[in-house]
Order: sequence, then C-alpha cells, then structure tokens
Amino acid sequence: MADNYVIVSQRPDVKPSDTGIGFMDVWHVTYRVTDGKAKGTTGVITVPEDDHNADYVNKTITDKIATLNAVANL
Repeated sequence: MADNYVIVSQRPDVKPSDTGIGFMDVWHVTYRVTDGKAKGTTGVITVPEDDHNADYVNKTITDKIATLNAVANL
C-alpha cells in the first residue's frame, strides 16, 4: 500500500484521554520515509485504538510526509 514509506514498528500504549477524564488505548506507529525530499526521515504517529487500521494509518502518514517534503523544499 505504501509507495514512499515503510512501517518500522508498532507498539500499544495507554495515554490520558483527550477529555482529561480517564485513559485511552493508543498505538505508536514508527515509519521511515523511503522516497522524496524527506527520504531517510523517521517519524512516529500516535493512533487511537479505534483508528488503528491500514486506511487510517496510511492516510495519516501520507499526509505527514507531504508536510515533511514541503518543509524540505523550503
């Protein structure tokens, strides 16, 4: 699915809820950019358990890589 990155690792975690009440299950997904201006960059996204699926992770990482490439072009 990914043309310009690889998933390096995934790990579950628990963090305080965005509402400030209680906790929520999340996943930290580490990726490395393999093409474009940001090639070689390693990043991490944090994904709520309910959104931990291929489509959501791909869109989130792809959007971030677009930003990384834009900044690298400055």
